[in-house]
Amino acid sequence: MERLEYHLLTKPYLDSTVDCVTKVFLYDEPMTQALGMSEAEFQTFVRAICEKAVNDKSSYICGNNKRVIGFALNEDLVGEPLPESVEITPKMSPILNLLGKLDKTYLKGKRISKGTAFHLFMIGSLREYRNKGIAKKLTDRSLALARRQGFDRVITEATNRKSQRLLGEYFGFRDRISQSYKYYRFGNKTPFSNIGEESCILMELKLR
Repeated sequence: MERLEYHLLTKPYLDSTVDCVTKVFLYDEPMTQALGMSEAEFQTFVRAICEKAVNDKSSYICGNNKRVIGFALNEDLVGEPLPESVEITPKMSPILNLLGKLDKTYLKGKRISKGTAFHLFMIGSLREYRNKGIAKKLTDRSLALARRQGFDRVITEATNRKSQRLLGEYFGFRDRISQSYKYYRFGNKTPFSNIGEESCILMELKLR
């Protein structure tokens, strides 16, 4: 039986994590699939996110023999943004706009300071390792870290029914804001109207 190890994302695992996140989201995540990005275009964004995650010391990976096969990339919701020098392909704009709208609506009227809201940003595992409880274990470790660091809530944008069920039924997250894919418009287009999922839901778990 293959032995899998779980630990914080550190620099020696950066390249393998970038590779894993790219494969999971570019080829299997419905929104990303719909935008027709090349691996090189998407990987620029992923590398910037993963480098930030290494510095933040709040993300977990699962792997074997230095090959990363699962990840939970986390951050402080109101922490430092990506540097302006990072050149993100315009093809990412519909996703970033949708997620940004959910976050902005959630934050409206709330006084949330640094160290208050823990953000589960990207969670996944390679296709051949799914349905083995890896996402659950990565989420468990992430929530435990959020509690240890004194965060009072965790939020995430769940992009598909499977993750919405896992977070709601198993971990107790509550739906807060939902955006229908069918009716989401970016400019004069509806880029996610035919991706086979109903909505992207911002979910919240109160820790205290």
